[in-house]
Amino acid sequence: MVACLACWLQKGEVDAGHVSNTDYSSKWTWSLDPSGVYILLSLSSHIDNLFLPHSVGRWVWNPLVPGKINILAWRAGKGKLPTMNNIFKLGISSTNLCKMCNDASESVDHIFVGCSVTREVWLQVCKWWRLLDSSHSSCWGLLDCKVGVTGATPGHQGKPSLCKSRIGGHQRPLVIHESIMLVFMWVIWKYRNALAHGQSSKSQTVLASEVQALSHLWTNARKRRGQNLSWYDWCFDPVWECYRKL
Repeated sequence: MVACLACWLQKGEVDAGHVSNTDYSSKWTWSLDPSGVYILLSLSSHIDNLFLPHSVGRWVWNPLVPGKINILAWRAGKGKLPTMNNIFKLGISSTNLCKMCNDASESVDHIFVGCSVTREVWLQVCKWWRLLDSSHSSCWGLLDCKVGVTGATPGHQGKPSLCKSRIGGHQRPLVIHESIMLVFMWVIWKYRNALAHGQSSKSQTVLASEVQALSHLWTNARKRRGQNLSWYDWCFDPVWECYRKL
């Protein structure tokens, strides 16, 4: 980092206006910070803004699900999952067909939105958790359920999420709401990997039930004692159960 910074400074990359002598009395001001005092963080932030790629939108980790699920969704949003499409482009596989339906090229959008198996599972999850939007055309449309990426969907800047508008701004149900979407992505991705490794197929109803069970398990594991969600109510009226336990 020090060597890189030294090279960067030698090349004259620092604008002369960032450091100035204002009264010719050996008093210097640092224009990258409002205080006028040199702060290393302001310099590193300036360098990052110049050279590092900017993210599409702000990403907030969901506290109700394990970190591996947050990472999966983050990678899916960037299109960085080892789908058959991506593997085919690298010359590792001779086919790019979807492992679940065998009908289309397996991209990130296809796995989580376009596949006929995925659509049926998502429809069943939406019937259970009634606040979800059943119509999405891309993975980013699905991720718009997520708290931290509102307005960050490419081509939909500033559009409010239909899913989130139905909740009315209550933070706790909102976090549970997005955790269900994340668990759905996890269940689909695990199932896809299981098929890729020769395991037997499952019905869409079984996959939807896994979304119910895992979301209930992880939500309760992170709630305070006495606020656990009832399994019976979680299955038959989860929205009411969440608001009742606010």
